[in-house]
Amino acid sequence: MAKSSAHLRRLYLLSHLPHMLIGILVVLYFSRLLVPAEFGKFARSYAYINVSGALMYGWLQMSLVRLASGHGDMVGPRITTVIRAMLWPVLPCFSLAYILSYVGAIFYPFATAMASVFLACSVCLAQMARGKNNPYLYATIGAVRLLGVLVGAWIVGSVSPQADSLLYALGGGALLSCLLPVLSECCRARTARLLSKTPSSEVSAKELFRYGYVASISIGAVMLMIHGDRFVVGMMLGNEAAASYTAQSELARQLIYPVVSALSVSIVPTALMIDRQSGSRVAKLFIARSSANTLLCVAPILLNLVFFPTSILSALLPEQYAYSNAWVSPLAATGAYLLGCRLARCDPVLHLDLRASHIGYSALLGLVAWAVLVYPLTFVLGVEGCALAGMLGSAISLSYSALISRSNGPGSINIVGCGTFCLMFLIALCAKYIASLRPQLALVIAMVSAIVMYLALSFYLWATRNGDHS
Repeated sequence: MAKSSAHLRRLYLLSHLPHMLIGILVVLYFSRLLVPAEFGKFARSYAYINVSGALMYGWLQMSLVRLASGHGDMVGPRITTVIRAMLWPVLPCFSLAYILSYVGAIFYPFATAMASVFLACSVCLAQMARGKNNPYLYATIGAVRLLGVLVGAWIVGSVSPQADSLLYALGGGALLSCLLPVLSECCRARTARLLSKTPSSEVSAKELFRYGYVASISIGAVMLMIHGDRFVVGMMLGNEAAASYTAQSELARQLIYPVVSALSVSIVPTALMIDRQSGSRVAKLFIARSSANTLLCVAPILLNLVFFPTSILSALLPEQYAYSNAWVSPLAATGAYLLGCRLARCDPVLHLDLRASHIGYSALLGLVAWAVLVYPLTFVLGVEGCALAGMLGSAISLSYSALISRSNGPGSINIVGCGTFCLMFLIALCAKYIASLRPQLALVIAMVSAIVMYLALSFYLWATRNGDHS
């Protein structure tokens, strides 16, 4: 049983890779296809795609993860029910896009709304595959979407390198990834109807909405805090500033938060199983240990982005984006890491204590703090102030979650894990000092420091595993 569970976790980790890579592709590839002014327009449209997808489709994504295989005596929803639910937000999504285009917040409203709808529908079907415990279909949807967007962007980028062309490529790749799950579900449903003698009750679209609408508030708040800064920078400082800010901040976030999300995807279900078998105290100890391991695995990436931002960005981004606004990438990476701490450490405890509503409250609190701070900080400090507002909002959200998750009793503080993080910090600090003496070798020194940090992490994981076995 344990081996099959570990095998399933590894399958989901691998199947999550194409879903993670789509965000990195948008930054690394699209920034090379477009001039800065056009990439700034695309960045604002891409921010709308993420925010509107979370606000209008988040309820369906979360409910399909839980209810795709059924609930109680009910079987999962029909594919026709899912398609009908995916059609509900289409008109609001297009309407909001045209309203924001009218006030100058985004460009190309039709292409933006179309890409938003198709990408959100693709994510919904991927979450349905997760809910049906089918990692192979989950991986296929992500891989087809990634390849479709990549090929489409290459074709339209060589013919018409404009922001709207790449938005159509993004929407086309997402639509292509929807075809396989829809066809496979239609065939499976037809076979099930032929074999079934007695009809069974199914999860309806209203039940999907009733289950998932609360979660969409939390997802929407997080997406607004993560992606809303591009609207602010674009409207206050112009499209070229938005392009540079997006390239640096989005790359930093994509290297941190999706990795934490992928590594922590199995913490909640495993903790719930331990809670049923051994009690909540043992489950919370498992959460503390697993979240510490997850966050330490991402810590070397964070520290290199903090201490060597220019060296890393110059190796990954076009030259016009790599050497400006040196503090944007470290601040964005730190904010993403703080949100990852909340996701991996605090949210599972709140799920375990049946207080999941506080997850939404913490996200809303962080959003309010960000909304209050972002305009004055951007006005005073420029794009660095915008990134600082995001980091402070993430810190406030994490502080609230940490306080609430510990209110039922003292939590477990991983002293050895904290010591390992401090050791990594000292390694990165020493590497930064050496790089200041040999600036031409800064990238090589950053890579060597990452290797040394992961060696220290390997020793920590080996020591804790031996301690658990003993």
